[in-house]
Amino acid sequence: MRTVKGLYTQPVDYGFAKYAKAVLPYPVIVNGDIKTAQQAMDVVHVTGADGVMIGRAAISNPWIFRQIDEKCLREAEYCPNGEDYMNYFYKLCQINESSSVAFLKKYMVPVASFVDDSGAFANDVKHSTKIDELANICENFFLETYDVS
Repeated sequence: MRTVKGLYTQPVDYGFAKYAKAVLPYPVIVNGDIKTAQQAMDVVHVTGADGVMIGRAAISNPWIFRQIDEKCLREAEYCPNGEDYMNYFYKLCQINESSSVAFLKKYMVPVASFVDDSGAFANDVKHSTKIDELANICENFFLETYDVS
């Protein structure tokens, strides 16, 4: 649980979900700061919740739902490659009828932060001013970092 005052800066206290599950006759779904399939599994295990809700993490990792399913089935977790990330970028371009670089950056900055701990890729994405420039930044990073050969 978080308070309005804490916004997104305070860590989630999953103890409230565990308590709710213990006292309520209704399904309990946990939400907040679940960014990976493993974390989803851990939260369900610790709280006894009936499920998790994924929000912002789906923007930076649109494969998270598949990865959670695979974890539940005890299968190998899907690991997207550079081509997958570029396909995601190009699908965003198709959705973005106005060809706005600001729209694309709104989605690609979280992706960049998710895949590159150094922050260099996110910084390059943030400072791009044209779609072609952003596409080149993404291609260079994804295809070099996630070798598809």
